[in-house]
Amino acid sequence: MSGFADRLASPLGVLIAMPLLIVLSAGGVLAIADGLARSSARQQADLVFATAGRNAAQRTREVLGHAGPVLDGLRTWHIGTRADHAGMAHTLKALTAGRTGIVRAHVGWPDGRLAGLERIAGGWSQIELEPIAGGVRTLRRALSPDGGLADAVAGERPGFDVRTRPWWRTAVERGTRSWGEPYVFSDPDRPGISCSEPVLDASGQVQAVLSVDFELASLGEAYNSGGKVVHVLFDAERTLIGLPEAWTTQLTGDRLLHPADFHLPVLSDLFANLQRLPDPGIPVSLSWREDGVAYRALVQAVSIDGGPTWYLAQIIPEAMLIGRIDEARHLSLALGGVAVLLGIALSAWFARHLGRSRREAEAQRSRALAAESELRQLGAYRLVRKLGEGGMGEVWLGVHRMLARPAAIKRITAARLTGGDADRVAEARTRFATEARITASLRSRNTIELFDYGLSPDGGFYYVMELLDGLDLRALVEKHGQMPVGRVVHLLLQACSSLAEAHDRGLVHRDIKPENIYTCRRADEVDVVKVLDFGIVAVHDRELGTNVTKKGFVVGTPATMSPEQARGEPLDGRSDLYALGCVAYWLLTGTEVFQLNEQLPLILAHLNDQPEAPSLRAARVLPDGLDGLVLTCLGKSRESRPADARALAAALRAIRIPDSEAWDSERAAAWWKEHIPPTMDVAPDGGQDRSASFTT
Repeated sequence: MSGFADRLASPLGVLIAMPLLIVLSAGGVLAIADGLARSSARQQADLVFATAGRNAAQRTREVLGHAGPVLDGLRTWHIGTRADHAGMAHTLKALTAGRTGIVRAHVGWPDGRLAGLERIAGGWSQIELEPIAGGVRTLRRALSPDGGLADAVAGERPGFDVRTRPWWRTAVERGTRSWGEPYVFSDPDRPGISCSEPVLDASGQVQAVLSVDFELASLGEAYNSGGKVVHVLFDAERTLIGLPEAWTTQLTGDRLLHPADFHLPVLSDLFANLQRLPDPGIPVSLSWREDGVAYRALVQAVSIDGGPTWYLAQIIPEAMLIGRIDEARHLSLALGGVAVLLGIALSAWFARHLGRSRREAEAQRSRALAAESELRQLGAYRLVRKLGEGGMGEVWLGVHRMLARPAAIKRITAARLTGGDADRVAEARTRFATEARITASLRSRNTIELFDYGLSPDGGFYYVMELLDGLDLRALVEKHGQMPVGRVVHLLLQACSSLAEAHDRGLVHRDIKPENIYTCRRADEVDVVKVLDFGIVAVHDRELGTNVTKKGFVVGTPATMSPEQARGEPLDGRSDLYALGCVAYWLLTGTEVFQLNEQLPLILAHLNDQPEAPSLRAARVLPDGLDGLVLTCLGKSRESRPADARALAAALRAIRIPDSEAWDSERAAAWWKEHIPPTMDVAPDGGQDRSASFTT
């Protein structure tokens, strides 16, 4: 895997990978953009398509809806005689004027007579039919634009009988205004549909039949859209009722039409894909391809008031719905190609400079390795690995080059010292140097021992201290639970020994907490306490300098901070005893004195709240006096606490510890053998070790 990564990071790899990445990225972006554009265009087209379909269906209803007003007018005028031919013609023309699709309006009588108005070749004529032997005699009078009637043109129609026509039979059979089925008109023969209505007398006998005829071919005029959208109107039997005019002119028009009459693939495909007729109000969407052209169709039911339900299909090439998406894609591909060419040129330039940079980087790496090797040499010690890191420094495992003695080395690098302004750098140097001198000046066996101190090659400071084999009291309780009372007293007495010496020197630790107290193994001794991190002590000894803890540095831990420290008051050793009381509480109960997560509420609790007795929190019986001693250490005023560390140690020794809670060297040795068995010392080459990490 690393070999592949190295090849990819080479100039040749960059020259190949960058154009490939550009192609893949551009292709992905184009594909996503094209998909989104097409989806948006289709949604918009579907909306426009559906709206146009509703408009076309409404137009169909409007055209056929003209039948009602004409029939109402016929009934009102009730033309019952052949007199006043001009008046009758003008009345009917006024009723049919401007009503698309109507080709005839007439009245028939039970004796076989008929009178009405008919449109032929764009002009209107008044017609009359009278029965004769074997048929009817016809009279036609053309209606001129000025309202006059031309001379009558007579004729005969053998075998014709008004009472046998579909419009007459429909009205008589149903007895109400009704739409019939499509049929072929006569004279001239044209497919059409009629809406007829009987006129009945008081006894229910037919006096006359009123009828309005619509020529099916004329219904196609209602959908004229300049050839962009094809409209097809058909019934449940798939009889074609309304078609584009360009299609109907190619046929004779003397019979009802069906899809098979047209050799048009788009029409055949429409009905081939229409598996079921749509329900009213629920359109059916279709799509197909013909000779490489994609088509879309929307089919919906059109219910005619008082008449049949027909079906309207709209057909349109899909390219018209999605606009210029394909053109945009081609343009995007062209631009993408230009981008790839530019990417190749850029990759070549970058590969050239990458090769140069890699050579320079190798040189820098060599110099850095040399510098790192130099930095890993601090005085007589060689750094092996980092043990911990904090706000002010790092702690490393180190080995003496001659003695092979392991040690913990704490240092502040030059980068940390130069990361702030001059005052802050100076303060950091002063604080670090003070910590080293303070720690070196303390001689208690329970204070961590300092071996060496100096200036590192990068301009930082370091000091060398003993390497601890053990764990801090925080980890001790977290891993092994509440400690026996005897062990708690044993550990606290040793911490008191370290603090007693520091307080005698006028030093206040200010950050006593479980993490800064270690229990260790020293040779054949176990449970030896070491107090760490005198880095933020309050210094009162003139020899060590004053006022080295300034604004900007951490000056305590809220979980173990005394009230006076929280208030920013001058401190003495009794502040450390408050913090040591918090450590005792942790060892006895496994919990903090105040179990709060936020710093401000935690500090306020130390200032104002009374803690719960350790025995109640630990849910176990503690020896007499131990509860009170811990709570005394946690007193809100320093005067209520033990006078000093030695007084606290004396009070601890006075506690009568039950045998079940006792702790001696044999019991301690058995515990360490079980939980932390001895390990080999650290070898000069940095072999195995199990050393404690350090707060920095």
